[in-house]
Amino acid sequence: MEMSPFKWKNDFPVGIQELDDQHKDFFDILGRLGEAAGGNKGMKVVGPALDQLSEYSRRHFVEEENWLKVMR
Repeated sequence: MEMSPFKWKNDFPVGIQELDDQHKDFFDILGRLGEAAGGNKGMKVVGPALDQLSEYSRRHFVEEENWLKVMR
């Protein structure tokens, strides 16, 4: 099995634990999506991973924007 290119690195944190945890979750979702797509499992597996990524992205970016407003 090929290593996922989506690996969290220790130099990625933004310094806000909640956001760093969410960013790690993004890497996990992207890794699963990459594995599903690379495994020729079709939309049965890839579709739900894309749905999860889409929903998670919406929630995360709203939250991240709120953090940025607070930090100004």
